This record gives sequence, C-alpha cells and structure tokens, in this order.
Amino acid sequence: MGSIFFDVLRRLSESQLSEIAIDQERCIDIGRKEKRLCTACQENCVADAIKIWERVDIDWNRCVRCGVCAAVCPTEVFTMQVLSDNMVLKEITAQSEKEPVLVECNFVNKRFEGKEKHPQAKGKKIVVPCLARFSETFLLQSSLAAGNNLEFAKCTSDCSFKTGRKVIEEMGQRSNLLLESFQAASKKNNKPYEKKISERRILLGEAGLQAINMVLPRNTPNAKQSSSKDKIPLHRAGLIEIVKAQTPEGQFIRGKMPFGNITVDTEKCRLHGRCAEACPTGALRIVDNNQGKELVFLYGACVGCRACLEACSEGALKLEENIDLARLAAPWVTLMSRQYQLCTSCGRQFSVRMGANSQVCPSCEGRWAEIEKYANEAGA
Repeated sequence: MGSIFFDVLRRLSESQLSEIAIDQERCIDIGRKEKRLCTACQENCVADAIKIWERVDIDWNRCVRCGVCAAVCPTEVFTMQVLSDNMVLKEITAQSEKEPVLVECNFVNKRFEGKEKHPQAKGKKIVVPCLARFSETFLLQSSLAAGNNLEFAKCTSDCSFKTGRKVIEEMGQRSNLLLESFQAASKKNNKPYEKKISERRILLGEAGLQAINMVLPRNTPNAKQSSSKDKIPLHRAGLIEIVKAQTPEGQFIRGKMPFGNITVDTEKCRLHGRCAEACPTGALRIVDNNQGKELVFLYGACVGCRACLEACSEGALKLEENIDLARLAAPWVTLMSRQYQLCTSCGRQFSVRMGANSQVCPSCEGRWAEIEKYANEAGA
C-alpha cells in the first residue's frame, strides 16, 4: 500500500508540479538494456540530466529547464508546462497583430540587458530558457501566424549550450524545407492568396537562414485535434494539420525530415499485430472485422523510430529512406490484409492472405505434414 501511495506522489510530482511533464508510456526505450532505438533526449540534453532504464528520469538538480528534450523527442515523452508552447504561441499571435515580436533566450536577454546594441529595436519581447525548446511544429505555426512581425534572436558565439545551438539549426533547416515545399505547391497550383505576399522570417542560430518570400494563408492550424486512440502526440497532430492545409510537394531523405515511411513484405507478414502494439504514435493499427483483418498505416504519424521493426518476428517491415511530402496528408492506407476462413480439418477460423486458396489452418497443415513425414519414413 505504501509503495502505491509513494508512486502516486511521484507521478503527481512529475506531471503537475514540475516544469517538464514526463509521459513514461510514450518512451520506446524503457526497459531496453542493450539496443537503444532512440537516444535523442539524452544526446541533446545540455545538462546531461536525463537517464533512461526502467523509466525516464530527470535529475532536477542538474536540469536547467531549457526544454530541448521536449523539442527533439519524436514521441513527445516530455511536455513543457511552464511557458508551454501553446502559451507562447498565443502570446505571439495576439501581439504580432499590433507590433513586432522578438523571441530570445535567457542568455541573450541578460547579455544585452540595458545595452543599446540589443537586437530588439522595438515591440514585444518574449524570453524563454532556450530557443532549442521549439519544435518544427511550433516554428511553422508561429511563422505562419505572425509573418514578418516575428523574429527569433540569433544565438551568440559564447553561448554555453552548444548542443542547443545544434538543435536550433536542425529545427530551422527542417522548417525552412517544409516552408519551401509549401511555397512550391502554392505556385504550382495557382492558389489564391488570402493575404498580400510577404516575407516569412525565420532567423535561427548558427544556420544563417535567410528570410524567404512565402505565399501562404495566415490561418493558424489547430494543434489540439489529437485522438488518444491513435496515440498521435499533440505536436505531431499539429504538424499533420499544417501539412494538410498547405499540400506540400517534394521527396526528401528521411533524415532531413521528422517523418517515416513503413512498407510491408506481404509474403512474410502474418498480421500478428506486434508492430501495431509497439508503435508509440499509433501510425500502425490492426483493423479486425467479421471478414478478416488489415494492417493499416497513417503516413504522417510515423516518426521512423523503428520500434515496429524490432517487434516484428517475421522481418516483414522495412523503413524507407525516402519520404514523399505529398503523402503526409493522406488518410489511412492498407499495407496488408488477410481474410478469415474455416479450416476444413478442425473447423476453426483462421486467416489467409487475400486471394490465397488455403483450406487448412497452419496448425493442421503442420500436423498433416508431420504425419506424412512419419509415414514416408516408415515406408522407407
């Protein structure tokens, strides 16, 4: 009883009282002693404060509350509760209609405090621990909402968070690739402009990314449409909504985008469903009905974590290196399907690949094969 009580207290501490909430169930590496599938949070933690074994633990004495872990985790194990993305986005959206908005980190804010060379000339200033805490979803949402009136302060060369600066650069590059694909699709489809063409500015860290002219609506996609049944994290759901609204184009190497693409070898797949059980975002799902069952896949929800590949005992799954942005807004697709039949030997229901002409279940087929083998050996 006592252990249960203290476990409840620990969960409350993690989910309600800390600046960063931890969803233990989303981590794909808990309990893995040898082969790790994802080490993004540990590799990018600027304070080396995260440990993963039987659970995800943060050393709060070392943690600087920068939020980098929340940005880089593909399955969103971590969520910023103080100065959450929604709070910052809401403030940016409200203020950018009136005046320019500058988002900067604590380090830059303190360094230039009271000095004339401060990068902000006028307008609203929003200070966060580190700009690396913002994911691609947030960067796209804020840029599409605020346009020219939003600027992210550049990192300084003497910043001690070198890992954070690397994350900022990667997030900026991904965001700009997506924005450029949106722009290409808008021009090709000759979409009417809802607002006058203006620059969409993203100035991020060491990347030196230049402002680019974007032909995009000013609508801010809603990131709150997330189904608990699908297990799609909020940031991922928001990113999918943005992609659906913009109809992007282009193929990219998977490593340059936060997406994945799973294919199935239908000769090997037995539709056991272990891959769907292992998928942390619900990108894979088994659909069962009276006629049979299917393995369905939601392209935009896949983060390429390889959890399904590790769970598949048949080796039937493959993670493609190339991704097609145009497919990110596609609905569920069927990767594999099997139909139900009644075994002519034992009368039990079993499943076979669509179009296959099998009358005997695998158990009976194996048993008859053994009988035939013994018969042949006896005859010899």
